Amino acid sequence: MRFSLYFGGLFSCFGMLSIIYLGCGAGSPEAGVHSANLPPAATEEKASHHTQTGEVDGLLATVPQGEVDAVFSKNMDGLHDCYNQVIEDLEEIAGTVAFAIQVGQGNRVVEVYIRDSDLGSLDAEMCMLRCIQGFTFERQGSGIAHVSKRLVFEAPYDHPDPLVWEGPRVQKVVRQHRANVKQCLGQTKGVHVTLYVGKGGMVLSAGAASDDVAQKEAGACLAQAVLNWTFPDPDPNLAKVHLSF
Repeated sequence: MRFSLYFGGLFSCFGMLSIIYLGCGAGSPEAGVHSANLPPAATEEKASHHTQTGEVDGLLATVPQGEVDAVFSKNMDGLHDCYNQVIEDLEEIAGTVAFAIQVGQGNRVVEVYIRDSDLGSLDAEMCMLRCIQGFTFERQGSGIAHVSKRLVFEAPYDHPDPLVWEGPRVQKVVRQHRANVKQCLGQTKGVHVTLYVGKGGMVLSAGAASDDVAQKEAGACLAQAVLNWTFPDPDPNLAKVHLSF
């Protein structure tokens, strides 16, 4: 398991998931959102505002690159809305989200999950998944087409850059909540959770990603569970923690 803890400016369970519904309609974007080729993340190059590029491959079918760009451009306002609604409560939320999309019969999205994310907001991530679930892509050929898309969300607020902290304090908290981890994950591996810690060590927001669609629900479960965890108090700063299981 890898642990990383980041400190920046002030930030703001298993069982039935209580996810706040965020809309996916058009709106007026406030924060910067960019996209980049995927993979690899290490060589990600940010594109200009409202410009999208994505990796496309196909199993018996493909989606042309221009079609991917056009579909995301047309629906970017809805994705902006998902992000803008969560930064109203926690201005420091920012990061990159990588989506894995399967396009099938009727050119409709038959499956979408988050393959990588350090955004740290399950509400925003689930809202974006609902948006993308409604997309249609013109395929070439029959069968399932696989599309990957990475979007970078930059908060429109001027906050200090986060500092990195790795150490036993994070591991100690995870050990204290091994029951939560086991309850949500069982024997599942390949789940990643990003969370923000505020005053008093309270977790203010958390999001999840998974290596495969099969782990999507387990990741969402754990992202909800960590909201009840308590970490060391980063006061007067905020902490951003990334956990990989």
